[in-house]
Amino acid sequence: MFVGRDKNLKRRLLKVILIIVLASLFLEGAARIFHTSDLSGALFDFHPVFGHLSVTGHYASRIERSEPYFPVDINREGFRDDDHAKSKSQNTFRIAVLGDSFVEAIQVPREQSSTFLLQQELARLHSSQMELLNFGTNGFGTLQEYLVLKNMALSYNPDLVVLVFCVNNDVSDNAAGVFPHRLPSPEPYAEMIGEKLVIHPPTDRRTTLEKIVLFCWERFHFYSHFYRSWKLLLANLRFHLHPLLHAHRYDNPFSEEFVFSDPYSSEWSQAWDITKRLILDMKSLCDEHGVKFALVVTDAGEIQVNPNLHLERVRQQVLFKKVTGKNLDFNKPERILEKFSEEHDVPFLVLSRELERYSQRTGQRVHFSKDQHWNSAGHQAVAEAVQTFLDTAKLLPDR
Repeated sequence: MFVGRDKNLKRRLLKVILIIVLASLFLEGAARIFHTSDLSGALFDFHPVFGHLSVTGHYASRIERSEPYFPVDINREGFRDDDHAKSKSQNTFRIAVLGDSFVEAIQVPREQSSTFLLQQELARLHSSQMELLNFGTNGFGTLQEYLVLKNMALSYNPDLVVLVFCVNNDVSDNAAGVFPHRLPSPEPYAEMIGEKLVIHPPTDRRTTLEKIVLFCWERFHFYSHFYRSWKLLLANLRFHLHPLLHAHRYDNPFSEEFVFSDPYSSEWSQAWDITKRLILDMKSLCDEHGVKFALVVTDAGEIQVNPNLHLERVRQQVLFKKVTGKNLDFNKPERILEKFSEEHDVPFLVLSRELERYSQRTGQRVHFSKDQHWNSAGHQAVAEAVQTFLDTAKLLPDR
């Protein structure tokens, strides 16, 4: 009797497996026929030096549901850019741009990104052949950008390196060792031991399940669409629960919002010491190779630059003060970096001022509503501001 039951159970399991396989093949075929790009979303893999890096390939992306998907191509080095030869032709001025997701700009079509627009404008204004190399990657901090500069970007013989510093999370990303909840860290992190900067390499902490997810994402279109839809659902939930999430995060003195707190705790002061040292080491590397170096600082999001959000800004400041007993100062990080740059003779641009002026002049928003990255108008404003800054600071060849 039990033998008969076992056979029936096996038959049912085989039927279920067959149905799943056939359904998966059908969905995969439909995804490949009706979708123009190979995959959807952004795909990362572990990197033994940088912690993570985009996987070479063709993807599709969008931020707003009302907008069509656009292609995202990742080059052989793992960045959203064309492939470049390491040697450059005569009369070529090459600019390496380092940064995080604001530089990678996966939220807009590439031809609307600030690096692409900047290259177009510089090519129009200068007789030299202008070439921009985009080394931006989502989730990078200054430490990873330093490692990219040292291990990769300088091998492309740039004439100028522009570091785009994200005020929201670069400081906390650089110093995971200072914040207890960040360890053990899958990303590289730095700490100061006396006067010495010690860099700890990343550790591959992916579980078997996470590796299976990556395997499926790399190979199956329908799975990547399903996963992207899940991420969009979570993004919508975060957007609608925004005030509640802020109040909850204010309970954690090591959360990213505390980079705007006044005064700082000893941990945040240590994180800033590490960050400043990294920027100085990047400048020293550039000096050793005869390369110019400049610092561009992003804004803190629409809450800082949109004049129509004054009441929301005040509401957040009141809530922060109530929960933490500290002030919330969205301009504090850029003031620290401005003073630091003046002390160390680093050409410096504050983008929040430029974005606010652009928004007031054009009446356009410069950020996405549910994603605080720059929209196409924001990238246009950034390209215009950086072009003027580079010319004014005499960082470019004569026209």
